[in-house]
Amino acid sequence: MGRGDEDDSTRQRQWVEVRIPEGSYDHINIAETIKIVMKRNGHNDESIKITTNTNTLESVLEIQGDFQVDFRAQNSISNVLGFRNQVYKEGVHESQDVVNILSINSIRVNVDMIGGSYVNGRTQNTISNFFPNVSPGYKIVENPRNLVYFQ
Repeated sequence: MGRGDEDDSTRQRQWVEVRIPEGSYDHINIAETIKIVMKRNGHNDESIKITTNTNTLESVLEIQGDFQVDFRAQNSISNVLGFRNQVYKEGVHESQDVVNILSINSIRVNVDMIGGSYVNGRTQNTISNFFPNVSPGYKIVENPRNLVYFQ
C-alpha cells in the first residue's frame, strides 16, 4: 500500500508493506489485519477498506485519499481476494474474480473397516462426506446422518 501524490516527481511515494502472518483467515480477518497495520503506521484505518459483495462473491476494495494498493508483490493476497496483480488507486474497485479463500469443497471420512461405498463411480472406504459449516480456525463437529450398516 502506498501513499503519495499523482506526480511522483514532486513527492516520493512511501510504501507500507502489509504482511499477514500465515494462518487461517476469513475475509473479515484480512480486512481487520489491514486496519490494524494502517492504524499502527499512523494512518486513518478507514482509508483502505476491504468488504465482500455477498451477491457476486467478489471483494470490494475502497481506497480514500491519496493511498494506493499495490498487489504486484510476490506472494500477494490479490488472487485470494479475487484481484489482479496491479496497482489500485482512489475509488471503489470490485475484484475481477470471486474470493478464493476457502478451497475446501468437502471433507471425506474414510475408514478401513468398511467397504462397498462409491465415490465418483469407484469403490472407496468412505463412511461420510460433508462440507464444513464453521469459519476457518474453528473446531469442526459433524454427526454423520443416514448411515446404513449391513452385516
